[in-house]
Amino acid sequence: EPTKILGGAIDAGTPKGSYDIEIVQKAKNQRVASAATADPAVALGLAGSFDVGIPGKTAGTVNITAGMSLTDIAEAINTQSGTTGVAASVLKVSSTSYQLIMSATDTAKEISVTNVTGTDVLDSIGLTSGGTFANELQSADQAIIVLDGVTVTRDSNTIDDLIEGVDLVIAKQEPGTTVTLE
Repeated sequence: EPTKILGGAIDAGTPKGSYDIEIVQKAKNQRVASAATADPAVALGLAGSFDVGIPGKTAGTVNITAGMSLTDIAEAINTQSGTTGVAASVLKVSSTSYQLIMSATDTAKEISVTNVTGTDVLDSIGLTSGGTFANELQSADQAIIVLDGVTVTRDSNTIDDLIEGVDLVIAKQEPGTTVTLE
């Protein structure tokens, strides 16, 4: 069975029509990673603070104390993720290697880190280097769709403003493949 490229819903009463749609690119959220750490539960001995957020959300201050571990830093970021738009997790790469992963919760939005004070904790754990992310796993991208020969972009993979009465949900990008919606 082929993987679904596009899904969605059509409102009752929507005029009939036929549309050729190509999903050139799915919208993606930015993800960044720290350098590897041997044990995510060991206190890092770092103290400082930073503000983190994405456009359209309120940046929040994350305070780090010397007794905090990589896991504690992830939890400190996550306590504010609903307002900042940034979530964190600790990824177990191997039995002796762990990384802090920060992700934008919204697609097409880049994570911003500002107002770094004290020890630059994010530089110290290898997440940033001189104010820029050292290891970007996935860039923030907009959805790119070609509808009947017209290229459009959106910040989300759920699109309800392109065709009146039709909600589209991008499941997979397939550049060069056109699907017909009737």
